[in-house]
Amino acid sequence: MAENTMNESTIQKMALRIVQGLAPVKNEYILLSGGLHHAELLEQVAMGIVMAEAHPEIRFSTPGLARQMAEKAPASYLDRTADQHDIYMATHYDAALQIDPFLDESLMAGLPIDRMILGRERGRLLSDLRKARATRSIFMGWPSPARAESCGMEFPDFQKLFTDAFLSDMNSMKSLGESIAGKLRKGGQVRITCPLGSDVTFTLSPHRRVMIDTGSYDPEMVRAGDITKNLPCGEVYTTAVETTVEGRAIFDTAFVDGRPIRKLELTFQEGELVNFSAAEGVDLFRKRYESASGRKERLGELGIGINPAMKAPIGHTLLDEKIFGSVHLALGENRMYGGVNASSLHWDLVMLKPTLTIGDECIITNGCFE
Repeated sequence: MAENTMNESTIQKMALRIVQGLAPVKNEYILLSGGLHHAELLEQVAMGIVMAEAHPEIRFSTPGLARQMAEKAPASYLDRTADQHDIYMATHYDAALQIDPFLDESLMAGLPIDRMILGRERGRLLSDLRKARATRSIFMGWPSPARAESCGMEFPDFQKLFTDAFLSDMNSMKSLGESIAGKLRKGGQVRITCPLGSDVTFTLSPHRRVMIDTGSYDPEMVRAGDITKNLPCGEVYTTAVETTVEGRAIFDTAFVDGRPIRKLELTFQEGELVNFSAAEGVDLFRKRYESASGRKERLGELGIGINPAMKAPIGHTLLDEKIFGSVHLALGENRMYGGVNASSLHWDLVMLKPTLTIGDECIITNGCFE
């Protein structure tokens, strides 16, 4: 078991931020899950929930077991529809925190496509149950030596960057986010270009939600169906009218299990992905894309990064999509954001130094907010 390397003061600050984000209410049931190395943090979060007179439950998972199950469990087990225990877990809790238990994301690399499809279909069904209940969910990353190495960084530098991004000032992000969201909520045609040659357009509807992720919830968000957050946080996000997407989007680097896809180019016609290519790693894209089901060919999300601690890409999507002044476009599932795509895939792809306009108004120029 890898040991937690966070100091006590940082753990306390993180726990406070998480409890604030979950916004526990008296008598609620809240599920906390992570790896064994998250025990100290989860204990402090649990006590914060208890102090709000809500009921926490901690569940631990191990990456080794996850790999063995994905590799060796009977197909009938992975392919089953949710049993009573699954349904209970997905519908019993009012809120949930999931900390990524994987210290090395390459552990799940190399699985056959048919095994990946089985697991994702089951996950999609359970996700639908949680959405129907409006379970508030926070997904949290975690720094590890292996992840730092995959990003080409020394671990202390990676851990500091993660912590700085995690503890970024929520009020400043909220202020900037509200300004951007106000412009997007008017609706209109969006055009995005970038130095690599991107030129993609689509329509935003004034009737769709535009959300701001500062890692926390309030009752109005939940009523509007905004029930999924990240930590580290820092983005404004919404959905395009799915059938209106046209043009090509080019991304510097995307990653699959820590392995890079360089200069990924996606071409859209009448709202559907009709071609993809890459300077390096196109087979990685193909395998992940083909293993997904549902409306994976549709654009699922427009996101804009607003975390001031994130200034440059490092190769970790959870952080890279928060880069201040970046844009990310996601393929696939978007019903949780008010869209209509049902898919087992939701894949965020980060574009650097974008220029983004909506109608006649420019929001970002070459990665700088107007």
